[in-house]
Amino acid sequence: MESSAAADPAYLSSQGERRRGPPGEKGSVEEPWTLPTLLDVLPELSAEEEARLRVKGLLPGGNFILWTAPSRYTAPCLGEDYKSRISTVCDAVDHYNARHPGDEFDVVRPLMEDGLYFGDQVWLHMNFWARSRNSKKIKRFFAEVHYKPSPWVHKYSPDLSINVVESCCSIEEPLARYRNSCPGCRGYFDILHPMDDRQFVCGNGNANDWMVKDFFGIRFISRRDPADPNSQG
Repeated sequence: MESSAAADPAYLSSQGERRRGPPGEKGSVEEPWTLPTLLDVLPELSAEEEARLRVKGLLPGGNFILWTAPSRYTAPCLGEDYKSRISTVCDAVDHYNARHPGDEFDVVRPLMEDGLYFGDQVWLHMNFWARSRNSKKIKRFFAEVHYKPSPWVHKYSPDLSINVVESCCSIEEPLARYRNSCPGCRGYFDILHPMDDRQFVCGNGNANDWMVKDFFGIRFISRRDPADPNSQG
């Protein structure tokens, strides 16, 4: 992330650490990255992002936790849980930057996420804020990530698996035109999704084509099979 260091002497490394000075250079120091408070970020947000937070009753405040996750693998990225997801967000930004040379961004703050099992892997949809290295403006992003089991760990241990970023795209204002749910994401998490649902895999297309089931607090999604009457309920 050498170009990031040139733009900002303090930036996130892909491991979620705060680095000062070009990586690998003598004198470079890595520090644990801490979640910036909402009030730290607020002056840099657009008027629409600020208004959205006010309407939802999230201002004034500093670090904020919206609610407790309703199940094991559907946790918000705000508050205490952010440390377990910051590397995922960094991977998503790397995915975007590799496909948009000259228009790179750096992570500012994870927002909300929702997820469930699709096949035998945990899939997540998430929003986060990132700062443009060119304009320095903060923008909202959407990412779809799933966790490929590592060969040396149990396949149902997503925190020890390999992050696979399927897609990462910016959410351009006005924000009100985006839907905040899909067949796999619950609307109260307020995760803004791309208008073109070809930009994500899990839950795209017609909502009636998908079926979600909950087993003891763990959610599973699958495509409905027209030939299977059990998949129609």
